[in-house]
Amino acid sequence: MPTTSINVAEWSVDQVADWLSGLGPTVARYVPALRERGLDGAKLLTLRCDDLEYLGVHVIGHQELLLEAVEHLRNFQFELSRECVQQLALRVSVVATSLLRALQAQRDARLHTQTLADVARTVHAVKPLDYLIQKVKDE
Repeated sequence: MPTTSINVAEWSVDQVADWLSGLGPTVARYVPALRERGLDGAKLLTLRCDDLEYLGVHVIGHQELLLEAVEHLRNFQFELSRECVQQLALRVSVVATSLLRALQAQRDARLHTQTLADVARTVHAVKPLDYLIQKVKDE
């Protein structure tokens, strides 16, 4: 069963503004200017540092934050477009089982760096599956 994919390139200016607002107050402060300049999904996916300068995002740290979020969005879109629900569920099962075993094997109360990395990997695996479930639920 193929997935329902998101097509960020087709997002309207308002949809991009909503997504940007969800990135937190650092990025949200730029939303009015980005909306005014017509930043839609197609433009969002091709953003570069010099584009952000033109769009009024002059703080390098804010540019990096925004470009990193866009990169994650590109990866997320690509991942959803090529996977099915069964594959996503299997991936979640594998990484969650791995995390459970790592937690059960720990003898002390401290969280090790590898355990935190396993938690992050598990969360990363759950997000695409959650998105698909929510999308199907909303349809």
